[in-house]
Amino acid sequence: MEPKRNTRLRIECPLCGLPIRAEDEDQLVQYFREHMWEQHRRAMSEDTAREMVRATLQASAESRQP
Repeated sequence: MEPKRNTRLRIECPLCGLPIRAEDEDQLVQYFREHMWEQHRRAMSEDTAREMVRATLQASAESRQP
């Protein structure tokens, strides 16, 4: 049996650079939406937030490839 890997996800807020971390994509989307509202007063639909999170994660993964 393989040991459980830490799969914590991380993105940075595009407005202020604050790191936002979560255990999975759904939680990351929720935290991102909360941050955008609480810190920047920008309301964001779940779909829009999910698109932004996925694009940010994809860009981050591509930048780590050799």
